[in-house]
Amino acid sequence: MLFPQMKGQICDKLRRKQWKNYDRDFVATTVPKKGGVYQIGARHKRSKKTISLYVGETNNLKRRSREHLNGKRQDIDEAIATLTQQNISPKIRYVLDKNHKHNEGKFVECLTKREGYRPLLNRRAGNSAGVHKRKKRQKSGSQIERSLAEACLELAFCQ
Repeated sequence: MLFPQMKGQICDKLRRKQWKNYDRDFVATTVPKKGGVYQIGARHKRSKKTISLYVGETNNLKRRSREHLNGKRQDIDEAIATLTQQNISPKIRYVLDKNHKHNEGKFVECLTKREGYRPLLNRRAGNSAGVHKRKKRQKSGSQIERSLAEACLELAFCQ
């Protein structure tokens, strides 16, 4: 287990990064094929603050970023599609990190403490935040719709 100040350093490193518009052009031209931790968000209409939707880790940021933009496997993929359909640009920021598998959970934990909420579409804390690995459960259509509806209300981006 890392000391508390090291958790904060990991968290602050990503939080200091500027949010970028998350689209195919940005992924194709900017995102590297390296491992890291990433955060996806969207700007709240009223407060203009970017709200964290999802934190993830990967050994290939470019591939994973494309998967979220093109996929329908996770709630975040659906949320990105919904935002895009409503002409709202999702945001992304990331840090390169060789220990990405361990630091995703630490970032979620730190973000929850510092921002006062968990990323809205993360189902669990991450790979190494003391959460035991469990079998993936498929969400039903109504559960996914409810998750998206909750995120929509929080962000105030739904019609």
